[in-house]
Amino acid sequence: MFETPNAFKHQIDPETSVPYKKVYDARNVLREGEKGIDTRFTEDFGDLRSIGKSLAQ
Repeated sequence: MFETPNAFKHQIDPETSVPYKKVYDARNVLREGEKGIDTRFTEDFGDLRSIGKSLAQ
């Protein structure tokens, strides 16, 4: 499943001392989740016919 399973056990490769920063960085996963939520909200607002309407006065 994962390209480098050691990345989730160690932050730095024990053999080469190279950091696994790009592999275990959770911010990439969070960004993808935010994109999915944004797409879902846009779809839901369209279904509710509430796009462009606001309750703020």
